[in-house]
Amino acid sequence: MTTTRYGWEGFLYRNTGTYDAPVWTEIAGIGNVKTPPLKLADNRLKIRSGGHALHEPGELDLEVSFDLIHDPADANWIALFAAAAARTAVEIACADRAITDGDVEGWRMPAKVLEFSEDEPDGDVDMDHVVLRECKAEHQATRL
Repeated sequence: MTTTRYGWEGFLYRNTGTYDAPVWTEIAGIGNVKTPPLKLADNRLKIRSGGHALHEPGELDLEVSFDLIHDPADANWIALFAAAAARTAVEIACADRAITDGDVEGWRMPAKVLEFSEDEPDGDVDMDHVVLRECKAEHQATRL
């Protein structure tokens, strides 16, 4: 039997420790989280195939995006904004439940902030749209 899970039950974390001794700090005040799908590039084989296009799965492109409450006093906001400005990597984890629970599903990956844009909607809370994509690092992305 499958268990129905709601989006608000998921967690997004930033590693404030090291890779081998991670300290997962929850990034709170977020919404509209889009975690990495299992989506592979479509590599078309360029061979003679009797008039048929042949395809093979290629590279995996991991991206996490979310809206974050605009709060320059929040430690996670400061760290993500600083990482964007300095073009440095952060390690994040997206999980379907608390990372300390057993049987967690999600991704752990090094990422760079490629977008940090403020939205100032009328009649709503100021939010920043943040986009992180996997980057080159000693340890690449892994499934949790």
